[in-house]
Amino acid sequence: MLDTLTIAENIALALTINQAPAHQIDSRVQEIAEILKIMDILEKYPYQVSSGQKQRCACARAIVNRPRLILADEPTGALDSNSAQMLLSTLESINTELGSTILMVTHDAFSASYAKRILFLRDGKIYKEIYKGNDSRRIFFEKILDVLAMMGGDLSVVH
Repeated sequence: MLDTLTIAENIALALTINQAPAHQIDSRVQEIAEILKIMDILEKYPYQVSSGQKQRCACARAIVNRPRLILADEPTGALDSNSAQMLLSTLESINTELGSTILMVTHDAFSASYAKRILFLRDGKIYKEIYKGNDSRRIFFEKILDVLAMMGGDLSVVH
């Protein structure tokens, strides 16, 4: 985030760089801000908002161009549980509705439970791979915890 630009301008910058038509920029910024519940801070500067709000703004900037691939490194790290759940649900719907592929690295089993496929890494190698399939998120979460227990009980090893 650029501290000299408002939140709205930071989000719009991604559209401008990708040469989106000028008449679409405001409506796309408003649309993504509404989805991520940051409408009330669009005119503020990054240094005026919380770290969780900054995280959602960075997410807005990343997805406003509807990318085919999203790389997410610990995307919920600075968020409270409610904001994290909202962001994960948003990423899930972006995957489903827009067809974007999301590659997320996380140490959080709850965040991982939103995925369709998980690769567990140990010592730089794939230790185990699991798929959600038709399981509910709750059942998938339990499967994640089972794999972590097999790996030695460290609940902070999901990648």
